[in-house]
Amino acid sequence: RLCETVFRVLEAEGVRPRNLFPEGAALLMGLTSVADWVASNEDFFPPGRSVKDPEEFLEVSSRLAREALERLGWSVRLPLEALPSFRQVFPFAPNPLQGTVAGMLQGLREPLFLLVEAPMGGGKTEAALYAHLALSLKAGERGLYLALPTQATGNAMFGRLRRFLEGFTLEAPVELQLQHGTAVLHPEYLELRAVGEEEGEGVRASEWFSPRKRAMLAPYGVGTVDQALLSVLRVRHHFVRLFGLARRTVVLDEVHAYDAYTSGLIETLVRWLRLLGSSLIVMTATLSPAQRRSLLKAAGAEESLTQEVSYPRITVVSRGKVESQSVPWPEEKRIEIRKAPLSPEEIAVLVRELSARGGVVGAVVNTVERAQALYLALGKGEVLRDKRGFILGKRLPEGLEVYLFHARFPSEEREARERAVLARFGKEGQRPERAVLVATQVVEQSLDLDFDVLVTDLAPVDLVFQRAGRLHRHPRPRPPDHERPRLFVSGLSDPPPDLSSPGWDRIYYPYLLLATWWHLRNRTELLLPRDLEPLVSLVYDGDLPADLPEDLAERFRKARDEMERDLEEKREFARRLSLHPPEVILDPLTDFLTSFQLEDEEESPYLNLPLTRLGEPSVLAVPVFTLEEGLFFDPEGQRPVPLKRRLSPEEALLVFRRSVRLSRRGLVQTLCQKNSPWEGSPLVRRARLLKLDPRGEARFGRLRVRLSPELGLIYEKEDEGESAV
Repeated sequence: RLCETVFRVLEAEGVRPRNLFPEGAALLMGLTSVADWVASNEDFFPPGRSVKDPEEFLEVSSRLAREALERLGWSVRLPLEALPSFRQVFPFAPNPLQGTVAGMLQGLREPLFLLVEAPMGGGKTEAALYAHLALSLKAGERGLYLALPTQATGNAMFGRLRRFLEGFTLEAPVELQLQHGTAVLHPEYLELRAVGEEEGEGVRASEWFSPRKRAMLAPYGVGTVDQALLSVLRVRHHFVRLFGLARRTVVLDEVHAYDAYTSGLIETLVRWLRLLGSSLIVMTATLSPAQRRSLLKAAGAEESLTQEVSYPRITVVSRGKVESQSVPWPEEKRIEIRKAPLSPEEIAVLVRELSARGGVVGAVVNTVERAQALYLALGKGEVLRDKRGFILGKRLPEGLEVYLFHARFPSEEREARERAVLARFGKEGQRPERAVLVATQVVEQSLDLDFDVLVTDLAPVDLVFQRAGRLHRHPRPRPPDHERPRLFVSGLSDPPPDLSSPGWDRIYYPYLLLATWWHLRNRTELLLPRDLEPLVSLVYDGDLPADLPEDLAERFRKARDEMERDLEEKREFARRLSLHPPEVILDPLTDFLTSFQLEDEEESPYLNLPLTRLGEPSVLAVPVFTLEEGLFFDPEGQRPVPLKRRLSPEEALLVFRRSVRLSRRGLVQTLCQKNSPWEGSPLVRRARLLKLDPRGEARFGRLRVRLSPELGLIYEKEDEGESAV
């Protein structure tokens, strides 16, 4: 009787059931869950309403529903009546890449897949934002999600998207959420959270959209790619995330930065979002040919229609048809490439020579240990601090400023260093006369930095290009010694280095390092963008060099076989954990075999592994000092550690700001043997105490862990009475 009443009131009595399409099933599950979340809010739908008159009940409920959605800020789009020109949106004329994108979108009337392949610093972000405007107007896209590779890139993009949205006359609030694990630390996001509690126009971040499971429902969002990938992993409520991404423009940036496992998840995401009416804009600088083919296939491209045009290029896939256009590049950057020494002590001598007559030097190394050793080798000097007293770097007696930046600092100290790095080496920064930044891969893609000269460890060739993209990135006067961009690469000398000694083989596939070494070892310059695609193709998809000496040939062959086995294992793991292809997802047998679900988390609570990326197990550790009076965040005993299962939001934030993520295997296992003292506090419920003595040290077998306010967390392995960083 209830069903009959519902069908009668909705005037749907003639409707007959039919089989659902897979995308329909996903949307229905998401809609049902979200409708329940909204309708169960008594502020929107007060209890006690009469249901005696079904027609009247429907009319009142519909009005309350519209009001609820308006209060949530969910029904608002950018109020565009016509597509503005690029020059009306941005305060500059489009460059050739941006102009090509705008031109290829002229006749669109439906969602599409847009692949933008162009060098670093080519204006891809502005092109993507303009494409979103066109898609929202012509293809009916209802919002935008910008998926970045790291939290740092997400933080930087959040402010850019906010300013982009504020550039339009907003007749109603526009909801914008920052989506990653440490969003609550971002001051600009917290500012919008405060705005979200007020009535009025403009950009805001409402409380209702802020919880983890609802953030993807906001019309506009910036965050990590991990948040989007959870929509195609078999986690609880994955379909709510899919529902939130449906009919939105989804931008995937820096897609070349992911391993085979994450790339496999991305391909699954592309397949599902294409069915849900979403447009995807994929941006990359250094995509290998194999990755490109896989992405186009996932986007529904008919292989016979794929046409190869020269790099840089824009590719559009719509209804299976592919159109590619080459982008004329206005200027070719010529980068001198030279060999650099291997040891941190010798690199320090080179850095001092390069900065002797002025200039800003970047030194990017592959491990935290090498970064700490290089920073120490540059010498002692006056400590540089920020207003809160956090150490940022040092000034050597000759006036050279030295900064250190890596991921093994407590969160609040890393944030302070990131701000300092951007203030001195960023596009709008106040550049010192003489300075060097010693950093790990955290600056590879995360930050918009500009160096006069760059020293880098050997890395896979695409990452060498990424690092080189920080050379002469923006037009500005250069010191006389650095009028031409120069790249010094450590590890290019003959024969190839022992990769295990500096620990590079733990981070990158040895084959990619060896192949990069082979193809760069005799080069004196790199030409951008001309050399980028050919070199990436040779390293990633090329055959073994024919003229390899026999001893090297065997080493190359063995390394490549090991890499290919590992890649296939990762691809298979991605297939097992992600949603099945849409064509079989509703098969009863498939549904039975894949009914298990993981929690809707960014990482597995059992493996301490990110669900969306593979790597070493890690743990969120909170270094604390053990004093007679108790546990403190500082050795002076001024900041006590709150120790209770359920913390207030302010206390949880205080604990989180002192946390650091560690991945040293034995250390992770030891720390995870004890439970978190804050299990009732969602933000830090998986954090573990790292108890240090009053000197800031702790021992774990032969491993000594030390927290230095200048160097970050240091691992010292004791061997026969000696220890070395």
